[in-house]
Amino acid sequence: MSSPKAEYAAKKPCTGLPSTTQAEPAEFTSRTVSSWSPYSQENQLCELALDTKPAHIATALNALYRTAMVASLQGRQAGRLLLSLWAPDQYPLALNDIARLPAHLNRAARHLINFVSATGTTGRHLIAPSEIAPVITAWGNE
Repeated sequence: MSSPKAEYAAKKPCTGLPSTTQAEPAEFTSRTVSSWSPYSQENQLCELALDTKPAHIATALNALYRTAMVASLQGRQAGRLLLSLWAPDQYPLALNDIARLPAHLNRAARHLINFVSATGTTGRHLIAPSEIAPVITAWGNE
């Protein structure tokens, strides 16, 4: 007997991400909680599926980093997210900032947060000090 999750995965495997350039936003796959199991009981959380893979993490980091290097509201939000992953005690994040990101950056943020939460790693394992330095310079003193 297979689970609804296994049936869904068999029908719809992750096809990976399209290659992205500076001009086109990265696309990430995500599904709503209800898509995992039509049989889930009310008031019970289902598993959240984001298909987070190493390629997704790299694409998400690149998309957020490129955005963080632009002096704009989205740049600030992306920069603050990267800083919070790097040093959460020093750079706390307002979760509402993630909700205000455009859809492709919002998905990128959720992939990173899912990965960090699931693996127990930190942004320091994902982002080199030389890479975070310009983000700290741009957005670290707010």
